[in-house]
Amino acid sequence: MMAKQGRIGKLGSLLTRIRRAILAGLGTLLTALLATGLRGDWLLMYVQIKRLWQEDTTWRTIPSQHTSFDIDNVTNHEFVGFGGYYMKDVGFYVLQSFTGAFLIFYGVGGYLKWYYYIQRRERAADWKCQPDRFLQPEDDRLEFWLGSLNIAIGSLSFGILVTYIMNGGETKLYYSIKDYGWVYFLLSIPGLYVYNEASSYYTHRLMHHPILYRRYHKLHHHFKAPTPWTAAASHPYEFIIFQFLLEIPIFLVPLHAGTSIVILESIR
Repeated sequence: MMAKQGRIGKLGSLLTRIRRAILAGLGTLLTALLATGLRGDWLLMYVQIKRLWQEDTTWRTIPSQHTSFDIDNVTNHEFVGFGGYYMKDVGFYVLQSFTGAFLIFYGVGGYLKWYYYIQRRERAADWKCQPDRFLQPEDDRLEFWLGSLNIAIGSLSFGILVTYIMNGGETKLYYSIKDYGWVYFLLSIPGLYVYNEASSYYTHRLMHHPILYRRYHKLHHHFKAPTPWTAAASHPYEFIIFQFLLEIPIFLVPLHAGTSIVILESIR
């Protein structure tokens, strides 16, 4: 009888560990998904994956293949901006960018906020590094609305970028490893990773200069008890700087679309 109870106890312990592992994996997946929506870059990742999947050579960014935008052929659903330069259907892509980013930010972020900060607030020691520290209601609201503003900025930025790419705008992205060879492809992966890490690190250090800190970066440090909204809760000027650093490499250095996707996701 005792042996049977012992086996049942071991089975129960095993099932508990499996359940915890599944929940931890799900939490990690949701966090990664949330991070994908924070800067609105999910749409750029999606269209690049789609292009790679289709293996269509017409997607390649070759200057001789560029076509000029014919303003006389604009239909009602097309919005012309920036002089109509590679901006056909910009409203459509920006709307996609906004919709996806806010669904991720509010949906996934809201779920994590509810699951941990509301349902498990009394058991914060089980999951929180600072179990006794929570934002005041007014700071919680400020963080939410500030994050929402920055998500809108990121969504607009990447929506325009995707429109430019989808209309044949010139970038340094390429879609066939044969274009630059395997050696370049393999070296570009750590190269882009080092660039992103270094640019983020040194820009962050620069933001701690007394003048920049007081004017811009101090706002981010105002939220001393992080929540799912915290990563996007920074001064809009600071957010735009990091957004620029994230996007600029595809215009300067030849990068395989797969490299760009992997690095965008790895810097979460």
